[in-house]
Amino acid sequence: MNDTTRAQIQSLIRSSPTTDWTYLAEGGAHLVFSYCGNEPSIQNKVLRIRKTHLEPRSGNDTGAKPGRYECARNYLATTITPSLVPPELLPMECKVTLNAEWVHKLERGSLDLRPKERISSRRYPSNHQHSTSPTSFQASLVENLLGGEGDIAIEIKPKCGFLPDPRYLSSESKTVKTKYCRFCMHRSLRETRPTHQTEKPPSASLTGLASNSTTWDYCPLDLFSGDRRRRLHAVDQLFDSWLRTAARGNNFRVFASGKAIVPGLHKADAYIDGRSLNLPRETTDGKKCDNDTTNTTGITEFEPAREALCNAISHALDRHTVIPLLYALQQEFDPLGIEGLGRRSESLHSGSTGGKKKVFPEALLVDPTTEELNLVQEYWLRSRPAGEDRHRGNAREAESASAVAKRSLQLDEASDLRSLLVFHGISAIFKDCSIIIRFPNARKREGLIDESLQDLSLDPIHAIIKIIDLDLKPLQKANKWFELDDEIWRAYRERIELERLLVSHDFRWPRTCQA
Repeated sequence: MNDTTRAQIQSLIRSSPTTDWTYLAEGGAHLVFSYCGNEPSIQNKVLRIRKTHLEPRSGNDTGAKPGRYECARNYLATTITPSLVPPELLPMECKVTLNAEWVHKLERGSLDLRPKERISSRRYPSNHQHSTSPTSFQASLVENLLGGEGDIAIEIKPKCGFLPDPRYLSSESKTVKTKYCRFCMHRSLRETRPTHQTEKPPSASLTGLASNSTTWDYCPLDLFSGDRRRRLHAVDQLFDSWLRTAARGNNFRVFASGKAIVPGLHKADAYIDGRSLNLPRETTDGKKCDNDTTNTTGITEFEPAREALCNAISHALDRHTVIPLLYALQQEFDPLGIEGLGRRSESLHSGSTGGKKKVFPEALLVDPTTEELNLVQEYWLRSRPAGEDRHRGNAREAESASAVAKRSLQLDEASDLRSLLVFHGISAIFKDCSIIIRFPNARKREGLIDESLQDLSLDPIHAIIKIIDLDLKPLQKANKWFELDDEIWRAYRERIELERLLVSHDFRWPRTCQA
């Protein structure tokens, strides 16, 4: 897209009435609005407005740091990511700058629709005014990946698809981390410790801790396994958690004709427009719902659609290279894992992290430069074997794990700690991204799609797949990542020990994640 076209689109957005934009969703980094006005050039588009920190991201941050982050983020999006991910997997987007007055007016009109936990005084736009509030916002106008009338779209957040290399683990953590994946352990922590969730689950008791409900059986290792039966099982478990939580989790979402489907609501309300859907967005994975009737009634109506929808999703993924690509990007850029990086940092910088002990010195945690990001691109292109498509990982998924591990080892041996931290940040992007799978024209007959998703015509061959949420992760959080990782595996070890004591009372052991 040339600068003239970009300027025209930016002008159209700035001059459009804020009432032409409807609140769709949000996460920690963006507010998302869909356009419902009459301007043809921006119809069927959504606007992703980047939230801005009102306070520095770290103790020694200065006013120049946010600019450095924006520079790195934009360079990653425009130059590096397209070299890692094929263009057909990336949504079309146009980056624009919006004035704060227009954005704040837009945001004020959506306050009643936004989850309360997302309206924070530390992030802007919000309902708080500060002398440090920015004068402009970065945003992206992107294609509406959910499709139009008659389309079915699925959003999946796969998470991390591999177990860490035991060579970089402590003797204590190795016994846990080589058997249970990060996602499954973190989910357990969120379900049992109120400090890790916005709402306490209804059964965070001893019984709830030790039980192993099949509702929460989704394991990313199944999705990334390359085995069709395990992949289908993973999709089925995602569908199950979507049913049981009334779509409150962020690992699986369903949209029909561009509107969110919410199981568990009254039948008349299950087919609901995103702008009137006042449910938590991007909340804790697998979070259980409140014990009210609206979350449990009507979910049986979706059971007839389960097999057809899950089979179509699984077959679409089987035919596509998106899963092996994400696997390669996740693992090749993270050979040591956050624990291995922390142990290496401690051996190199013992006693040099200041008064309050932190694993990584602040000097190592600045945002990457364009030169460092270029090294990411160079490594990825150089590490592809001759004749291998750089966007495919490996042609055969069965060979992918060993080949990826070998290249990861080469990265470890050739890189300094700072470079490994930058690469770890790249890996984190692909561990936290989402996949959109859209089935065009999924209706068998004219009219609205049935609100319980029955009687659909889903063609996996013509499914359209995109990867979204590929923003740069701030390296300033590396110490928090390390601390959380340590807390997760230690808490899970406690759970295992507790269940060992309770096994005589017919409590079930945690399922081992199968690599």
